[in-house]
Parts: sequence; C-alpha cells; structure tokens
Amino acid sequence: MLPVARTESLLLQDIGNELIIYDQDNHSSHCLTPLAVRVWELSNGQNTVNDIAHKLEKEFNLPADSDVDMRGLVYLTLEELERYSLIKEYLRQPATNVIAGMSRRKAIKT
Repeated sequence: MLPVARTESLLLQDIGNELIIYDQDNHSSHCLTPLAVRVWELSNGQNTVNDIAHKLEKEFNLPADSDVDMRGLVYLTLEELERYSLIKEYLRQPATNVIAGMSRRKAIKT
C-alpha cells in the first residue's frame, strides 16, 4: 500500500515553516515539523516510501554520501502520523528495523 494522508475533518494553519493540524474528529491538535509536513503532503497514494525519501533528499539538498537515512526517517514519520490518525494507510515497516534502538533525536542528527 502507498501512504495516504487523511485530509477530512482537519483544520490546517501554517505557522512559519510548520503546520498546525486540528483534528475535529479526535479533538486534538498536532504541530508538524517541516519534514513531517512534506511527508504528509507527499503521502497522496501515488508515492512510495522510497519515492518520498528520494524527493526529500533532493528538496533538502542532501549529498549522495550523507549519513542521513531519509528512508528510515520517512518510516518513522509515517508511524508518528499514523499514531495521531493523520495517515489512512501505508505498507508498514517498523522504524525499529530501519534505525534499531535509535531515538528520534539521534536519528535526525544522524
């Protein structure tokens, strides 16, 4: 399955380079980082996780020899978005397999 972002019953507000989402169904709000915003936007049912990772590598101008595991970050972000009901569906690969035992902060620094 390709990642599909949930868009119904959500109120969106841009604040700088972040996005605030208010979920009217769950009565909760979420602040998405620029990376999470792009993953959510690219989760349109047409992009695979690999497609999203490649697009983000280009957008963030990551060099080919970079230590950043963008695919792992995409999976980690999708899991977070799914936890908050902002993603409808995707083919899950646990982030723990991608970046075993690594905290989110360390993964982003890497």
